Parts: sequence; C-alpha cells; structure tokens
Amino acid sequence: MDILFVVDDTPAIAPHVDEVAAGVAGMAARLTAPSPVTALHVGFARAGACDASTRGAACGIAAPEQFMRWEWCGSTLNYSASFAGTFSCLGDLGAANCAPAQPLATALRVLRKPALPGWEGFLRDEAYLLVVVISAGDDASATAGAPTPIADLVAGLRALKSDPSQVLVSIIGPGGDCSGGEPSPPRLTEFVNNFGANGLSLPLCSGNLAVALDRAASWVNYSLEPVCASNVRRTPSGPSRPSRRSSNPGTSRARRDGQNRSCPGPRSSSRRCTRGSRRRRARDGPRRSPAGGRWAGARR
Repeated sequence: MDILFVVDDTPAIAPHVDEVAAGVAGMAARLTAPSPVTALHVGFARAGACDASTRGAACGIAAPEQFMRWEWCGSTLNYSASFAGTFSCLGDLGAANCAPAQPLATALRVLRKPALPGWEGFLRDEAYLLVVVISAGDDASATAGAPTPIADLVAGLRALKSDPSQVLVSIIGPGGDCSGGEPSPPRLTEFVNNFGANGLSLPLCSGNLAVALDRAASWVNYSLEPVCASNVRRTPSGPSRPSRRSSNPGTSRARRDGQNRSCPGPRSSSRRCTRGSRRRRARDGPRRSPAGGRWAGARR
C-alpha cells in the first residue's frame, strides 16, 4: 500500500500541533502492530501555499528519495532510524507555512506523473493508494484564481489507478460533534463523499487524534495480504518445507526462493508478507464504522 499524508502546516493548525504529533505517533504504532503490510510506501507533504519541501533528509531517508519504503517484510528499507521514529519525524511539519492550505491540489501534485524529484517510485501500479488529509480548515485549491472544482480533483485522483476501487481517502478536519457547532468543511466533505465506502471522515477535535488515526489505519491492515513465513528452513534434499515449529506453514514465496524470510517488528510470528486478493477488499470494504467518525456518504 502507498500512503500519502497531506498535512496542514499553516498557522491555522497551530492549536492542534501537539495533538497532531501524538496522532501521527499513534498511526506509526498502528502500522507496525500487529504487522505492517509487505510493501509499504509512506510520504508526508505540506498543504501550505509557500514551502513545498519535505523532511526526508532531516529524518534519515536515503537520498534522493523523500518517502519511506518498507519492502518485503522489512528486508528493504531506505531509512536509518526505527519505523516509528522516522514516520513521526516526517510528520513534524510545524505551522509556519503560508496560508491558505491546499491539501487536495497538493496530493495531485505529488502523485501525478511525471513524479516530482525524490518521489519517483512512490506510487505503484499494483498497490492500493490511501490519501490522508489532516487540516484545520477547508481546502483552498485553486486554478487560475478560481476554486478548482471538486469533481476535477476527484477525477484526477481516481485517474491515478486503472481500478478506482484501489483509491482510499481519509479526511481528518474541522467539524464533528466535538467541535461545539463548528461546521464541517464543504469542499473536503464533498470530496470524501465522492469516494463512498472508500472515503472516511474524522473530526480533528476528537481530543485523541491517535484514535482517529488508528481508525484510518484500519484501511491498511485489512486482510489484503497473507502472512509471511516465520522459522522456515531448507531441508538437505528436496524443496524447502516449513519447520514443524513454524507458526506460518503456508508461504509459497519463501519456498520458491529457498530463503528464510522473517519479518522484523514488534512481533516475530504471523507477519503479513505477500500480496493477496484485491477482490475481497474491493467487494467488502472496511468492516466497521470508526468511533467518532463516519463513512463518507453515510446518514447521520
């Protein structure tokens, strides 16, 4: 899965900076427990109108890339610190960029081809795409001085995939029951509603943003992929077979290449490793509505 976070880094987000930081840390923990997906790309982009830089170099991402790679159960990484530490570092974007925030235009700018320098290879044809917008206000994306139609932004994001069901969207923004009557952002609400069951809307004011991000991460750890082999050994003769002590007897990839593949991380057993069925995910969608949020298009 490819996950792009587009974060409001204008002064409007300043009252929520600590909450966002805690939530980003919670999201990192959610992505690595109980298990990360096999090939995970994670990037953070600024939604502000002036500074478009990333924190790749500051967070130990191997140049020239500006996003995290977690490939093949952690066997291929492009960062030097821990997953959680690098993830949180990339998301520490501050609140000093100039307004207005334009998260939807930013997402398309980062994802469209030709790729921006440092983002080559981030978006993969076979992977699901999750775009998470964290914003203290509504989207102000504009074209030639006029607001960019939401329909154009939706179409642009869907066009990135030959199968539009592979595009998922989560909006974490103003409004919600905890906001004291603050209205929901019209443009962001319209945008996420266009994705139906693939869209998720969550309140920024929840008081526990880590929970909100944890719910967004449920898209990621849904049963997309079978587990990775653990404690697989090659016998002196014949094909590789799982050890009798193996907790995961059924990984064909490890048997094909004759290598022991174990997934590093918080738990040593039952790691998710190879790509699984898209059809079940596209058909069924997420199983539960998140606490404190709602699926796009759902009746209140």
